[in-house]
Amino acid sequence: MASQPITAVEPKAEKTQRTFFDLDTFTEVTVQKTFIPLPAVTTVAEAQTRLGNQTDRLLEIINVGLVAEQRVQQGKDPRGWKVMDEGEVTDSDFTGTPADMKKFNALRLTLAKTSAAPMLGFDWESASKEQKETIQEEALKLMRDTPMIRNGLKKSAAMKIEEIGAEGE
Repeated sequence: MASQPITAVEPKAEKTQRTFFDLDTFTEVTVQKTFIPLPAVTTVAEAQTRLGNQTDRLLEIINVGLVAEQRVQQGKDPRGWKVMDEGEVTDSDFTGTPADMKKFNALRLTLAKTSAAPMLGFDWESASKEQKETIQEEALKLMRDTPMIRNGLKKSAAMKIEEIGAEGE
């Protein structure tokens, strides 16, 4: 039985959003961008071409999946992100440096234990929850306010482009 071509539907705008720790401002920043999905495929041949003739992949994906796939790809693209403020998208482009939080937090904890805690007169291991929060804040200030640490983090703890879309998926 021959299949009938699918009627093309005009794609509507889609949004994708990410939250990063910005190594430029040392704050958490939420960014969003809007994109128009590629038109829905109308034949199996179009879908197969779009997927590089990978038949097994074609069998897994339907048009809703193609929009989701494009959302993932857009999420990985460092261009076009808009900063959000109080849940609303602004006109401001995100120009910061997203952090690899594992690397960032490892250094923050090390500095909290070895520098900030002793500087504040605390022992990390016996510090209370509130004291540890204060120590962590001081470690963050140390990282933010020390150019050598801040600039080093931009080289050693910045998210790689292929990792940018991985958070929050």
